[in-house]
Amino acid sequence: MSRSGECRDEAVVCQLKQQLHEKDLRLTDIQLEALSSAHQLEQLCETISRMKVCQVHCDLLVLLLVLVI
Repeated sequence: MSRSGECRDEAVVCQLKQQLHEKDLRLTDIQLEALSSAHQLEQLCETISRMKVCQVHCDLLVLLLVLVI
């Protein structure tokens, strides 16, 4: 293989490594966003559950007031 062919191969390898690195960084960003979204979803689910419990308590209080009155 000629010297120019080797240089060209090295340039291609270097370019491919750079592309791989950039794609790896993008993948890491996407994974971090997914993790953050999952955490936000979990927090929303917990909030909804607490609100449902509060609604049940309110309904029971109203029922008790109706029975007392």
